[in-house]
Amino acid sequence: MDSDVPDSLESQLLGTSIPTWPDLMAQAPPPFLLTHGTADGVVIPTSSKLVHHDLVEAGVTSTPILFGGLGHGFGGEQQRWGEL
Repeated sequence: MDSDVPDSLESQLLGTSIPTWPDLMAQAPPPFLLTHGTADGVVIPTSSKLVHHDLVEAGVTSTPILFGGLGHGFGGEQQRWGEL
């Protein structure tokens, strides 16, 4: 299926046709929700803090949430959803 047509699944998900998406994004970037586990040994939590800072500097709404003690992907031995 052609994802550039207005009735494609991708276009329906975005609420606009794919070719118009870059223009729409330039007008009003979406807000970002950044989540990160503080025990992430794959991507350090500072990475999310830097991304958040850069987004805010660019005028984009950004909300960072750090999950104490959780690892990368919030899985494995670090997974403690009951404590969130």
